[in-house]
Amino acid sequence: MKRRGLAIVLLLLILALITEHHYDVTVFYYSTLLLLHDFNPYNVPKDAPWIYSNPLAYPQWYAYPPFALILMALGSLPFYLVGMFNPFTFRLVLKLILLSFLYLLTRYLKDKKYLLIFNPLIFFVTVIHGMIDIVAVTLFVDSLMRLKRGSKLWPITYGLALATKQTIWITIPAYIGYTIKKKMIKEMIISIIVFLIVVAPFFGKGFIDNVLAVHEDRPPASLGYTGIPLILMAGDMVSLHMASIIAPCYSKPIPKLGWGEIVLTIAMVALLLYSLIMGYRNKLMKALLLSSLAFVLFSKVVSPQNLLLPLIILIMIGVPTRVLFVLSLLAALVDLTTGTVFNVYGYLAEDVMNALGTSIVYLYRQALWSTRVFGLLGLFSLVLYHLSVVTLVYLILRRRIGIKKFLLLYIVYLILVINSVSYGNSAGMKTTNGSSISKGAMIWIWVNPTSGFKSGDYIHFNVKTAYWDYTYPLALKMVKWLKENHYDYLALVYNVDRDNIYYYVPWLFALAKYKMPFVWVIVPPKNDKEYVYGFASYPVGYDIKEVLHHVYMRTPIYINTKIEMIKNITKKMEIKALSKIIKKYICPLKYLTYKDKAIIYVYGSNITLKTQKYLVEPLPHNVTIINDFYEGKVLWGTPITPRGPQTIFQWLQRSK
Repeated sequence: MKRRGLAIVLLLLILALITEHHYDVTVFYYSTLLLLHDFNPYNVPKDAPWIYSNPLAYPQWYAYPPFALILMALGSLPFYLVGMFNPFTFRLVLKLILLSFLYLLTRYLKDKKYLLIFNPLIFFVTVIHGMIDIVAVTLFVDSLMRLKRGSKLWPITYGLALATKQTIWITIPAYIGYTIKKKMIKEMIISIIVFLIVVAPFFGKGFIDNVLAVHEDRPPASLGYTGIPLILMAGDMVSLHMASIIAPCYSKPIPKLGWGEIVLTIAMVALLLYSLIMGYRNKLMKALLLSSLAFVLFSKVVSPQNLLLPLIILIMIGVPTRVLFVLSLLAALVDLTTGTVFNVYGYLAEDVMNALGTSIVYLYRQALWSTRVFGLLGLFSLVLYHLSVVTLVYLILRRRIGIKKFLLLYIVYLILVINSVSYGNSAGMKTTNGSSISKGAMIWIWVNPTSGFKSGDYIHFNVKTAYWDYTYPLALKMVKWLKENHYDYLALVYNVDRDNIYYYVPWLFALAKYKMPFVWVIVPPKNDKEYVYGFASYPVGYDIKEVLHHVYMRTPIYINTKIEMIKNITKKMEIKALSKIIKKYICPLKYLTYKDKAIIYVYGSNITLKTQKYLVEPLPHNVTIINDFYEGKVLWGTPITPRGPQTIFQWLQRSK
């Protein structure tokens, strides 16, 4: 048994050392570096040129309370002092911290030990992903058990849990109600004081924007209440990410809140207040269950790591193991297959891949066939996850409410979700007739030095000069320059491994702001290398007609067709309220059309093709290829490129 246990531990360590979330852990690394350098990581301006080379229109900095960050800094300090602080040693420190807290959690919940160790969600979030939620959850469980035993130490660990992750904040009403009932309000105040002591050195505008406002400017995540309604709205995988379709379509980087969001927020607050009442009635676990369900159903951002707290509460109240296993597996699968830019490849540590002379991007492109499998698996998992959560809620409420009333509430819920974002007015933003277009510019956004790249794109190039990380302001400058120099449209090169449009988002924002039309361009490959290095739209052997169909699905013409279809279905079903709401969803982005058909250009080929929905033509000769202005110079694209803190601190010094 001891040998088996040791083998499991070794396997966990090996997996932990070669995996991480490609973005989140990079943020943790640089935030820890700044803290070790005596700089408040919450005060870094949003336009600082560092952290990550992915084009993002809504930069996200370290957005959690600081206790886990303090632990990461303390654990990394020995490596920092001897000059060995790097992504690998940091990951070693981070994963050892997380595994230590997972071990503590199994000690606290001995009767649930194997449920915790073999739970897919806990394994994925902690060992593979590398998120700090296990720290917050373990501290919370410690405080809960001490509170129920009457120990006077519970306020300390509860205060530290609050200072680790915002998800713990949903338990505050239940704790307040319970402590008032038990006449322990002084202890509750002590826990708040502990929280404030940890937070005080970091407090400032950055802390307010990122932590207290919980990334207020971030679009909802796919596992939140937006997942299923967005799929219903657009009808396919295109709609999985709010940032991919909705935000660019409506001319603003961040969609504004709609009336549905207000109602959902009121519902969430009402349930949290009811959990306070339940706590006061001495039903603490039921109060915590209510808080967890409120969070899962109504929170703007529910990613897999944020489900750890509800999962632990469900485990503690005795929800059947099989139900929780299925929910955990589905949540992990959604993020593993659709929640990262490289699917499962995005969890291979990039510094490890680079050390082996390859890159995540290379592996991803060599096995592009697998993305279809992952995409279908992710979509299927998302639908099942949503239905499983709805079913679980019904099972909890079935004694108080009938199936008909529950289904009615569910329809109301979907209507509120669909109208939870305000998309603005599409008036005056019609599509453009292609025949009147003359002067255009074409750009490979991942080759353009002012746009940033997918990480690892140029691992095989011996060029590393500088890099830009957040592209929206730069895309604005470029599009403005094109307008001022009388360009009529921008041609964006399409690539099949970027087909969720996420990488084009900043450019679509900029185009929408200046009301400039765009058109997709596909570049056929001459050989395998051209695609692997990012200079062709698809690999050799791909059916070009299939590629063209995927390109068409990424046009506002297609999006509006799907929305119109859903609107007509709701009319036939006589769901008038839903039909009226969907009218607002028409995408007003300008796209080149000819006789109501979407235009798709092909570069370096004389292909001409007419279908009922789109027209394929060779790229016009008068189109200027913007990348030629940069004489073929490309930039190093990996997030770990800075071998030391010089780039960061030089910029910070200049910005003071």
